[in-house]
Parts: sequence; structure tokens; C-alpha cells
Amino acid sequence: APFCNCKMSMVSAGKRGAKKSKSKGAKGDASVKSKKMQTTKDYVILLRQAIYDESGTDRDVTKDFQPFLRYNRNELDLVVEFTPNLTKKLRQRCFELAKTNTESLDEYWNDEDKLEQLSQKPNRFLLIRERTDEGEPDGRIVAFCCFRFTLQSEMLEIDEMAGLPSLFVYDLQVEEAAQRKGVGRHLLNLLQLIARKQKMSVVQIAVPDGCEAIESLLLDKAGFVEDEMDYATAEDVDDGMEGITIFHKVFPPQPQPQ
Repeated sequence: APFCNCKMSMVSAGKRGAKKSKSKGAKGDASVKSKKMQTTKDYVILLRQAIYDESGTDRDVTKDFQPFLRYNRNELDLVVEFTPNLTKKLRQRCFELAKTNTESLDEYWNDEDKLEQLSQKPNRFLLIRERTDEGEPDGRIVAFCCFRFTLQSEMLEIDEMAGLPSLFVYDLQVEEAAQRKGVGRHLLNLLQLIARKQKMSVVQIAVPDGCEAIESLLLDKAGFVEDEMDYATAEDVDDGMEGITIFHKVFPPQPQPQ
């Protein structure tokens, strides 16, 4: 696996503590999920602005980072595209990639849970394809990232959301042939740029236990640390977090306009 001595994704968070969305269909409901957000009005507005643009349509959070949407090195020629949802065909491809990389390592793996998680409305996706010439069919997906804009307590089974605005990564998957070629690190850099642009306070990544190589990448090269979860009680943290560790990178407060 990429950054792991096992056939494994960089990241794959499944059923443990992951909350299911029950959006009622109104714009912005996706950012609130089925749990009540106990936070300031400013946080709710910030999350909605990250999800929707001024016209109320899904915001393309990659449009300001065009140079990062092409990856042409280490014998790879790839393009990165953003989508707020997956077609059935794309969802199946992402599921197969996650299953191939993750099932053998994650004792909590469940096909139905993963398919349901990939279908949730709050998700945002980066799809990494082989580049093709204009007019040709889209290239094959070799990697994907599933993330959402939320609060830090995203994976905890608690009644009220807590913490700072976060870009939370549920999946970062790279197929075996494209591993150890810098794709995962490239996506990590792009995710941090997106988070800063959308005024998130932190990027969080859930990593299954035993994946020492990704932990080394996050801790030694990418500036992440283990999330101490000081926004939750010890009881909340112990409930539903077996076999997984959350790492995060907190950004300095951004200057406020005068």
C-alpha cells in the first residue's frame, strides 16, 4: 500500500463512529448531518460557504489550484478532478479500490457500510485519473479521496457536534501500481490548500492501526500530530474508536479583515 507495508489505503474510515447524513434536502443541511451542531452561527455559515457558492450550487473547491490538478512525474501522467457526488459507476470503482486496499487490514470492514458511506451527501471527492487527450473518454481512476467539511468531532458518537471547523478525510486510496510515486503526498498538499482557502481550522485524517508508514509520513514529513481530542470527553473518545487513530494539522488563526 502507499506508505504502508501492507496492501492498504492511506486512509479508510468506516463504520466506527462515522455518522450517517439525514439531510432534509434544504441547501446547507448536508453540513449539519443528523447530529445537532452545538456551535456558533459563524461556524455553521463557514461550513455552508465551503460547500455551496453564492448561487447555492456545489462549490468547486479546486478551481483556485489549477497547477495542482495535474500530476506528471515518476512515470505517471494524471489529472485531479473534483466532484460533490459519485455516479453509480464511479462509486463502484471507488468502493473496489477501497476494498482491495483495506479489507485485509481492517477488522471492521463491511461492504454495505462502505458503499453507504461513499453515498452520503456531505461527502466531497477528488478523483485522480490517467490523463487522456481531448475528445477521448475519461481516463481510468487510479486514486481517490473522500472528505467533508465538518467539525472536529466528526467520528465520535456524540449527540452534539463539537470542535473547530475541519476538513475531515475519510478515504485516501491509491491503487497499487501508482503507489510510492508521490501521489498520496501530492493529495495531502492539495487538501491542506483547500482547507486553508475555505478557512477551516484543521485537517483531520483517520488512520487504521498498524499502518506505520502513513503515520510516519504524517508525523515526520507532513507536520501532522495525533489528535488528542480535547474537544470531547474520555468516554466519548473510547466509544466507537477501536482500531483507528485520528491525526490532525491545526492551522494558525487567519488574520481578520480590518
